[in-house]
Amino acid sequence: MYSMQINNILNTINSIKYLYYSKSKKKKIIIIFTNITNFLIKKFIEEGFIKNIRKYKKKKLSFIFKKYKKKYYKLLLKQISRPSLRIYSNYKKIPKYLGGVGIIYFSTCKGIIKDQEVKLNKIGGEVLYYIW
Repeated sequence: MYSMQINNILNTINSIKYLYYSKSKKKKIIIIFTNITNFLIKKFIEEGFIKNIRKYKKKKLSFIFKKYKKKYYKLLLKQISRPSLRIYSNYKKIPKYLGGVGIIYFSTCKGIIKDQEVKLNKIGGEVLYYIW
């Protein structure tokens, strides 16, 4: 079950990344609605990369990227853990990416949280992805 949840997270991240870098002018995506993907998209809204989300039909979500001066924000995502290679870290050895500029998301026993929250709660977990 846990592996399936992580795969949903990674599939959502990859679909966001591929749509964002595509050359199409339509920057709208529809993904399957689960509690995990909904939580993940809400994290992107908190960071300011996604404008809004809405439920599409019964089990799908639709969202649009945010624009800044008629251009889309520059979004760089890098998936770290994969189904074939899991990367774990404790709170003492959190990897820094780009000199600490980016945000690292972890999957922990308290949910999906940022690197700052991992340090405050003194817990470790699986390194999911970097965003900057």
